[in-house]
Amino acid sequence: MSTNSQTPDLMALLQGAGNDGTLSVATMQSLQVLDLNAQLQTGMGISAGDVNASEVLLYTILVDDSTSIDVVIDGVNNSDNVMLGHNELRGAILDSKQQ
Repeated sequence: MSTNSQTPDLMALLQGAGNDGTLSVATMQSLQVLDLNAQLQTGMGISAGDVNASEVLLYTILVDDSTSIDVVIDGVNNSDNVMLGHNELRGAILDSKQQ
């Protein structure tokens, strides 16, 4: 298999489009690829290879930030319920005997 030296670098092409305004700042930010492995390693404080376990639970949450969260039901807005639910789940995981 041969490599075509005339093939443009995709990141250079996208960067050029961002520089000349063809792509918005928000679009350019969304195209930035994060090194998730490095972020996980930083969060754990040790490398993944140094974890002394055969199973690991990765807990992630995506919170809905739409206007429906601000709806008030029985005097309580949904954001309070979302925070309560998140904190209950987090507490249950932290209080687990399997750590």
